[in-house]
Amino acid sequence: MKTFRIDGDEKHLYFKNLERRSDKEELAEVLKILNENGCVIVDRIMGPDCTLYQCKMNGYRFAVCDASIDGDGTILCVDDLKTMEYLENVFKG
Repeated sequence: MKTFRIDGDEKHLYFKNLERRSDKEELAEVLKILNENGCVIVDRIMGPDCTLYQCKMNGYRFAVCDASIDGDGTILCVDDLKTMEYLENVFKG
């Protein structure tokens, strides 16, 4: 899966949906890749416009946002640049 960042946004990592898959299929693929790389979902928080999966993986903490209700797909939310770069490398593989 290809990821991208939006200029000026240092907290989110987005996915290019080149295969034109549904938001649910995209979420499933993201979670599968994370799981294969040792990710553990610590908590699931359901909100009015998205579901957040709080995760930890190899010492990094981040959240997977399922924003399919708004048609925005899957977004990774991070707190620091090291985590962002780590996750970019996971999805390059």
